[in-house]
Amino acid sequence: MNQHILLLGGIIIDEYLLVSEFPTRGEDTFIRDSFQQVGGCAINVAVTLKNLGLIPHVVSVIGADDRGKEIDNYLQNQGLSREAIQVNPKEKTGYCISLVEKSGERTFMTFKGCESQFYTELISDQLLENTSFLFVTGYYLLDFKFASTIITFIQKIKELGVKILFDPGSLLSKIDQNILLSMIKLSDIITPNSGELEKLISLFEIEKENCPEWFFKHGVSWLIEKRGNHGVNLWENRSDKNLFIPTYQVKSIDTSGAGDSFAGGLIYGILQGYNMQKSVMLANACGAITTTYMGPHIKFNLNDILKIAGEY
Repeated sequence: MNQHILLLGGIIIDEYLLVSEFPTRGEDTFIRDSFQQVGGCAINVAVTLKNLGLIPHVVSVIGADDRGKEIDNYLQNQGLSREAIQVNPKEKTGYCISLVEKSGERTFMTFKGCESQFYTELISDQLLENTSFLFVTGYYLLDFKFASTIITFIQKIKELGVKILFDPGSLLSKIDQNILLSMIKLSDIITPNSGELEKLISLFEIEKENCPEWFFKHGVSWLIEKRGNHGVNLWENRSDKNLFIPTYQVKSIDTSGAGDSFAGGLIYGILQGYNMQKSVMLANACGAITTTYMGPHIKFNLNDILKIAGEY
């Protein structure tokens, strides 16, 4: 099995502020603790894939500033690939401030740096040939200057037979609509959460009762709606049934990165040759275990997942 996975998403620094409760606008709240960690959707997915024994390659530009140096050191220390990482000394590295409440709910404020830049030379021909799966986050399509180049690259990689998973992200409504539609048409799997699916329905004026069929008509093979601790809805092309898959109940302290870990687990399951139901069950366990620790990604192994999911 080819174990190389390409991740289009960029890397940033997550700066965490742990608060008792989110303040009312214009008012104050106490910070219980704070820390920072290398983050961004792609790195969160990459850590899960590495935990499960695969070889992820994050595609990202980083700055030569302190945040960029922290990212570079982190990749080296964690044994993560730097093959598709480029340092741009003239740009700033992006970061995200995450306010995390005691319930685990989080609110984000993001400074967009050079992580959204994309150049085809970031990916060598050899890496392209070795890639078996492509993960794309909607955040990577927000910069219109680079979005068309990204879509052209994805078209090329799809022609090579690479499977594509698209996670739209909460800012999908800020993506150019033609770019977003092109991305949907290129995707084998789309994994929006419930709020993101509602945004897609609204943007493209989709009739709710015909929602899965709309995606299938545009070339998608699987539509997966993530509903947090309420489970997952799975629709498969050529099937008229909606399959509900419950999640695993764990003691959640931080939901950051759970959806990204879900994506990593899903890709792993598919590459193992599991059917989609079994892959989603494994993905649910990866998302669940991530919420039991503070931070957007954690170290775990397949045995840890089996303790949560059994034989899924």
